[in-house]
Amino acid sequence: MIEKTDNAAYSPAAGLSDRCKTIQDLPSPGETTGFKSMAIAGRIIEILFSLILLLLFLPLMLLIAAIIRWDSPGNVIFAAPRLGLRGKEFTCYKFRSMYGSNEVPLQDYFTANPAWECEWLHYAKLKNQDPRITRSGRWLRKSSLDELPQLINILKGDMSFIGPRPYMPRERPTMGPYADVILSIKPGLTGLWQVSGRSDLNFQQRLVLDNYYVKKHSIMLDIIILIKTIPAVILCKGAY
Repeated sequence: MIEKTDNAAYSPAAGLSDRCKTIQDLPSPGETTGFKSMAIAGRIIEILFSLILLLLFLPLMLLIAAIIRWDSPGNVIFAAPRLGLRGKEFTCYKFRSMYGSNEVPLQDYFTANPAWECEWLHYAKLKNQDPRITRSGRWLRKSSLDELPQLINILKGDMSFIGPRPYMPRERPTMGPYADVILSIKPGLTGLWQVSGRSDLNFQQRLVLDNYYVKKHSIMLDIIILIKTIPAVILCKGAY
């Protein structure tokens, strides 16, 4: 059977018009160059600021390193895999805040303290009772100073100053439909989740906030987050 066409309704000009609209919607070479220029400029700023901050905080970082070595045996820096841009794994640096083995049998601990197992399942961490954390580690986590080595990650290009907190590879399956959105940009040293309650929020709330940040990302939102980061760190909001 031959399909009949309505010649009266057919217009070659209409098809040409649609194709022209499609072409017009494409970014011009100038626009593409502009986006690349902005990205390069942003990267240069990140490199400069991370270098300046590393030099500025170097004496404090050396002091922290000495305290960690004095407090418990083990490496000063804790390096662990995290999910970066497009889900690519990178090595994330922090000052070690746990005992060297990091493998205290939590199940035995939960058996003796059932309420804390519920806290672990809800927040994916123990806020005040984690037996793995050292004496200096509690202070480092509370003050967020354990995050200072991540300036090296920013310098290397693994992270940005602002963005979603880096997720662990084992958390990828639990991120559900949020994963593709959140992992479409670099993780950050600070971000919307960090200034909105941090560890006082559960994992699902963290996903919602990180997803919102990526979708609503703007310079103004970044400025607001930077401003809120200062009191959040000083007041130790949600830091455990």
